Amino acid sequence: MESIRLNRTELDVTKICLGTADFGLKRDEKESFAILDRFMEMGGNFLDTANVYCKWVPGKGNCSERMIGKWLRDRHAYDRMIVASKGGHYSFLRKGVSRVTEKDVRKDLEESLTSLGLDHLDFYWLHRDNEGLSPEEITFFMEKLVREGKIRFWGISNISTSRAIAFGSHLSGVSNQWSYALESPMMAKKKDQTLVWTDRELQDYMAKASLTLLPYTSGAQGCFAAMEKGKECHGLWDHEGNRALYPLLHAWGEKLGVSAYVIGQAWLLHQNFQVIPVMAVSRPSQLEDFARITELELPEECLKELTEARVQARIALWA
Repeated sequence: MESIRLNRTELDVTKICLGTADFGLKRDEKESFAILDRFMEMGGNFLDTANVYCKWVPGKGNCSERMIGKWLRDRHAYDRMIVASKGGHYSFLRKGVSRVTEKDVRKDLEESLTSLGLDHLDFYWLHRDNEGLSPEEITFFMEKLVREGKIRFWGISNISTSRAIAFGSHLSGVSNQWSYALESPMMAKKKDQTLVWTDRELQDYMAKASLTLLPYTSGAQGCFAAMEKGKECHGLWDHEGNRALYPLLHAWGEKLGVSAYVIGQAWLLHQNFQVIPVMAVSRPSQLEDFARITELELPEECLKELTEARVQARIALWA
């Protein structure tokens, strides 16, 4: 897999970041290790995890980080992987109280480092923003962690456009929800309201500021892959907007010799700002799509048609 320089950093990472939220939860050690082994064999080097992954299940703890830490030790892979983790997620017992404070972030970070077997993280995310603190206050304690050698670069997940702009050059990345698939009004209403979708204003700002988006749920939980099998999209992704987009994805897939899913994911990599999607798989064979996605050059006509169709589908969906 081809690597690129992550904007505003000194990190050379693969064009897709492997999501590991299911490791230790839906994927046992054998399954998780098999995915990680194949990803490394393919030249992948960028992993996404979080201190909170699995903690919503009593007794599980931060099982994704612990699974990755065991794999890094067993495979002696510390020098081959760039691990990005997250801290500052709210407590499930006190959902309305932000944990993006220096004390809580330090606590999460130390647990992450111990579980991963690392002395620092190359990239660290605040899992949420805390609008009760100014960007200057948050930047102050995050830069302290940089100076202490605990982290190298940092960004914020689920941040509003206005706040991202206010942080300015201090951010090395943003990780919000985004996909070629569309969020519907029903999804927006029912989801965790601390999750933030990538809007047009943020996209324009990222292009202007050379800021990178690492979108999560970039594959919409396999929505278009499911459609190719004649199945419905998962949960709230199953709506008329995404059903309207599928025929065009399928048609271009037929022309270019790939799946509709690959077309939709490749569209993310053809924006006028840097996008490194976070993508998860349930088995190693699905990683082969990563190579197809990163190597595929979409014709200008394809990009134009896909983008216009998405705009029109969204207008109809939200009318």
